[in-house]
Amino acid sequence: MQRKIIWTLLLIIGFFSNVIFLPSCDKRIEYLYFETLTYNNQSTFDIKISAFTNIYEAKYSIKNNDSLVQRITLNNGGGLYTDGYISSADSITITFNDEIISMFSILDTSRFNIIRSSELIKREKNESFYRYTFTINDYNYAGAK
Repeated sequence: MQRKIIWTLLLIIGFFSNVIFLPSCDKRIEYLYFETLTYNNQSTFDIKISAFTNIYEAKYSIKNNDSLVQRITLNNGGGLYTDGYISSADSITITFNDEIISMFSILDTSRFNIIRSSELIKREKNESFYRYTFTINDYNYAGAK
């Protein structure tokens, strides 16, 4: 009987020590990772970009011979903090000089799809750098569609 009481007390102590002490040992350190995307406009036209994510729309303008830089923060679980960023959009529209429009979705495999076709420039410890350069070929592709 005494053995049963001792085992019961040890089980109770073990249970409560796990409840009390384990959560304090469960510290997670979230390491941030960044992606920097540069969109260069060498198309000889001014560009307007609309990026659609769910019901959210973000609008950007890039003058000829100018650039747009976006820095995205990622966490170690792969979650994106990217409301309104071009690379995380479900679909985009690109307008050249307010006249010619090109549209892409995330599923589009065209090499002119800026959601999927950015060029990796370099990787560092906690950041990757990508670039997409708009050329006259992007304009011609939009006009041919």
